[in-house]
Amino acid sequence: MADIDKPEVRVMVNPGGLNEKFANENLTHATGDFIYLCSQIE
Repeated sequence: MADIDKPEVRVMVNPGGLNEKFANENLTHATGDFIYLCSQIE
């Protein structure tokens, strides 16, 4: 974990998923970007 939990590392997280919880708890030094996945309903 120490190899990726660095300020120069950017992580992408799908908000509301298990990855968000993991990233918030374990990647406190890496920079996070929240990716919002949307689908268009017609």
